[in-house]
Amino acid sequence: MTVETRRILIVEDEAQTRSVVEAYLEREGYWVTAVGDGERALQAFESHRYDGVVLDLNLPGLPGEEVCRRIRDVSDVPIIMLTAKGAEEERIAGLDLGADDYLVKPFSPRELVARLRDECVVLTACPLSNARLKAVERPEAHPLPQLLEAGLRVTLNSDDPA
Repeated sequence: MTVETRRILIVEDEAQTRSVVEAYLEREGYWVTAVGDGERALQAFESHRYDGVVLDLNLPGLPGEEVCRRIRDVSDVPIIMLTAKGAEEERIAGLDLGADDYLVKPFSPRELVARLRDECVVLTACPLSNARLKAVERPEAHPLPQLLEAGLRVTLNSDDPA
């Protein structure tokens, strides 16, 4: 998939920031949907397939943290949080929610584009980029042998469910 066909969802309530991010991404050849609140973000995400999400946390109505949780429940799409919440605890909490990257405002739009490009490249290179692996009831149906045959390295921690 080329950059020209990549779809990015921008979720940002500040119109000026949303417009700047949208302009930079479109200039790089991305197909962009930009929305200003969490509910519309989830509606857009359910309606289209996206290759990346730029997500503000301070949204009216449904907060960005909840948007992130709901997207993570159904997808491994790269999520970059773009927010004014810059304390170390807030950054760690955002990454723990499932964000792939975290950028604090004020920010460089060029850096955001570079980070998003890197996230999309990493996931495109992985054949299971959109797959979620879960524990299975029947051990004979476990995906581990197929993953190993595909040349993927899989490490299970003792904390992981069998």
